[in-house]
Amino acid sequence: MSHFNAGQRRIVGIGATIISMRTLGIFFSLPVFTIYGYAFSSSPLLVGVALGSYGISMAIFQYPLGRLSDKYGRKYVTLLGMIPFIAGNLICWNPINIYGLIAGRLIAGSGAVSSTVSAMVQENIEPNQRNFAMAMIGIPVGLSFLFGTLLGPVIGASVGIRWIFFISAAAGVASMVPIFFINPSPVEFAKRIREKMKPEHLLISVSGLFISMYMAYFYFHLPLVSEKFFSISDFYKFLLPALFIAGFVAVISSMYADRGKFKVVSISALIMLLASTPFTLFLSASSLYFLFAGSTLFFVGYALYDIAFPPLVSRLSSTGYYGSALGVFNSFQYGGQFLGGIYAGIFLSLYAGRVAAYVNAAFIVGMLLVSLVFLMLVLGRVGK
Repeated sequence: MSHFNAGQRRIVGIGATIISMRTLGIFFSLPVFTIYGYAFSSSPLLVGVALGSYGISMAIFQYPLGRLSDKYGRKYVTLLGMIPFIAGNLICWNPINIYGLIAGRLIAGSGAVSSTVSAMVQENIEPNQRNFAMAMIGIPVGLSFLFGTLLGPVIGASVGIRWIFFISAAAGVASMVPIFFINPSPVEFAKRIREKMKPEHLLISVSGLFISMYMAYFYFHLPLVSEKFFSISDFYKFLLPALFIAGFVAVISSMYADRGKFKVVSISALIMLLASTPFTLFLSASSLYFLFAGSTLFFVGYALYDIAFPPLVSRLSSTGYYGSALGVFNSFQYGGQFLGGIYAGIFLSLYAGRVAAYVNAAFIVGMLLVSLVFLMLVLGRVGK
């Protein structure tokens, strides 16, 4: 981080720590959440609601907290948002029933501060260095996504899936500590109150919604399919190489995006996600090799998405509007996770053979194609 002065390095480092610790806590549970949900209910729909409820809560609170941080400061809103994240995970650690699990997920999701932290970093970095700053944050966040996905099943098999939520709460507590050591630059709310969302914001946000729907669908089915080949304790045998490949591609792509090639990285994200759909939708359950191929393509695509899309949102935003703009984008993104969880549960409940499978495939592939079209429209307006 030689591009930054000492104060900027501290802001970027602490921002990366906060977001990556929360990301780690979130992705610990996703690879095994469906299995955990079925311990409390035999209804795929209720399990899907439990999976997605975190997302709808995040979607609801992301924008309001972003606006509050615009007005009252990033630091205090970030600290405030960590409290429900910790409390919700503790509820999920020992829920009474499926409805307790849903409630815990809703509470945890209400601590929606990712846009606030990202905005704090963006506002303390010169405009020509913001992509590099987001790349520096994206690397540990991407690694948290990868390690969380890998270690969640291992922890679940070793001490029980419910302890994953306790560890997630502990990660939330740990992420609060560095916040006390920063003094981000103040922002002027009055000059930004009239800022309006651009059409490009809506296009990129809808793309994020569709991609997140597919992500939730993928994670709903991943443990169910994986159990056909492995016990939970052995999930790492295919996750480790798949995530290693995704991590390697993510690190290389971060450096590539920082050199002004973010268009290629963002388009590649959609291409990889589209390439994963035949395996996810049809082939994974029939062969371990197909499961590995589909998982690898998905993880690569989603890692590239995490790298490319947040900086793209910042390019569309005026100075001082980052908290609100990122709040809108993240609200769509987390709303997609909710809808994807619901959709996966409904589809599994109503699955009625080959015709339904083809309709499902057309819907998911169609969402990703629309996301690609919207992305191309946005990229055509932001330039390099």
